[in-house]
Parts: sequence; C-alpha cells; structure tokens
Amino acid sequence: MYTQLDIETHFEGKLKIAYLNQPETMNALTKPSLSDLKDFIHECSNDPTVRCVAISGRGRAFCSGQNLDDAFVTGNEHQDHDIIRKIVTDYYNPLVIELTRCKKPVVALVNGPAVGAGAMLALICDFVLANN
Repeated sequence: MYTQLDIETHFEGKLKIAYLNQPETMNALTKPSLSDLKDFIHECSNDPTVRCVAISGRGRAFCSGQNLDDAFVTGNEHQDHDIIRKIVTDYYNPLVIELTRCKKPVVALVNGPAVGAGAMLALICDFVLANN
C-alpha cells in the first residue's frame, strides 16, 4: 500500500508507527514519501481503532530533509524555484494540514538527525521523543 513507509501496528491496533524507509539517503523526503505520510496520517485519523500515531525513521537518521535530487532537476534557478514552490504547495502543505487536523495524537520518534524539512516534520507533531 505504501511504497516509502514501513508500517508497524502495536497494542491490538491502537498504535501505528510509520517508518520513513530510505536509510541510504538518511530518509530524505521525496514527493512519494510525503504523499504516503499524508495518506497514512489521514487513514489513522479516521480509523476508530487507532489511538495514537507515530513517525520515525529506519537506519541512523530520523530524516535528512528534502531530497534535493527530487527538487532540483533543471539546473535553471528560476525553474527550480518554481519546482520547489510546487513541491511545498502540492506535498508539504497538505501533509502539514493533515497532521494538524489529525484526530489522534501524533508522536515523532526522533532516532537521529532531523534536518531541515525533517526538523519541520518532527516539530509539527504533537509530541517529540528524541534519542541519539
């Protein structure tokens, strides 16, 4: 169902954890991973059995931020600027809206570096638990 996330369910379905699963890029965010996260949060928010939602990262990082290979594709500053604006509008904003509207508490399980957009992802959650 989700191509960019590993999902774990605990406590008879009451806790769902989404793991960003690109450890080779330290879980850098891409358009597909942002879409998967938004869909995961929406699904959990509307599932009456889920009581709590968590986001974490596989490997040694929580999230290294936006995958720049996914964002800078043309080499033209103006075109790349427009692409970044479109990524923010089409992917980040809907995820942030979904997180803020989630009917369940969302916990960021920060297991390593949270850089740039990864820090934003952690800080937009209701709670942050960090471990180095």
